[in-house]
Amino acid sequence: MLRFRPIYRYALLLALLLPAGFFLGGCFRKWTLSPAQIEQRFADKPLKPVPFAVDTLGRHLAWHQIGHDTLPLLLLIHGAPGSWYGYLNLMEDPELQRHFQMVSVDRPGYGASDYGHPLIGLEDQSRMLHAVLERYKHCRPIIVLGRSYGSPIAAQLAADYPELVDAFVMLAPAIDPRLEKFWWFSPIGLLDGVRNLLPDALNVATDEKYSHRRELRKLEKLLPKISKPTTVIQGGDDDLVDPRNILYAEKMLQNAPARMVFIPGQSHHISRQRPDLVKKYVLLHLEEYRKPALASSRGSLGGPQVVLEE
Repeated sequence: MLRFRPIYRYALLLALLLPAGFFLGGCFRKWTLSPAQIEQRFADKPLKPVPFAVDTLGRHLAWHQIGHDTLPLLLLIHGAPGSWYGYLNLMEDPELQRHFQMVSVDRPGYGASDYGHPLIGLEDQSRMLHAVLERYKHCRPIIVLGRSYGSPIAAQLAADYPELVDAFVMLAPAIDPRLEKFWWFSPIGLLDGVRNLLPDALNVATDEKYSHRRELRKLEKLLPKISKPTTVIQGGDDDLVDPRNILYAEKMLQNAPARMVFIPGQSHHISRQRPDLVKKYVLLHLEEYRKPALASSRGSLGGPQVVLEE
């Protein structure tokens, strides 16, 4: 009788893991959009997102652009998992379209950018996105916006290519290596039996998750060297990223004209739930670029500007 116990344990484990895999996969698919759905969404709109791609550093990088190519650039970087169309609500905003051409990328391993094949390093992702910055280098200012896991990539770009990044915005940034969150179910995503059931994008996100702390420690050495104007927006009810990340950003971005915006009752999904605030501060960076005295005055006040929003 004892010799059957390992089989029973395996069956029990499988019974627990299979529903978890189907549940996580179903949650992910709920947030995906098909090309037909996107086409229908823009059917009656004068401006439509146009796909572009480039092969760089032995990989494929894809993005969508909307807006007139003579305008300044707003580069949008999604989190983990994610896709370029996670920023559709910003890309279809008429006021932002008047001021920017917007480029939303599929980060390496997501969407049309070598789907399912992660590129773990922040510096490696920055080097790939350099191809996008270089393509639009005459569209000034260039403002980079990242959310969640995309935020440290925005910071990495500002550190690596200060000649190409004029300002950057971080929404709910997962940027403090000491505050990296893991949940009881996180290790489940490492098991082959579950990974085989999940969309590749979730597996890429898991691979990034388990290397994120190490990558953030590398970025930590660069943050004090960043001098570009930045805005950090963080919600107080964020259950995915520890809200104390904004305090870390305030401490580390000591040489940048920085603005720390805190929204007490806000969840993690700032760009989706508060696009008005995102637009407000992106446009403010545009104004500050055109009137440099505005941004430099923030840097001369003895520390970051702290703003409380409702």
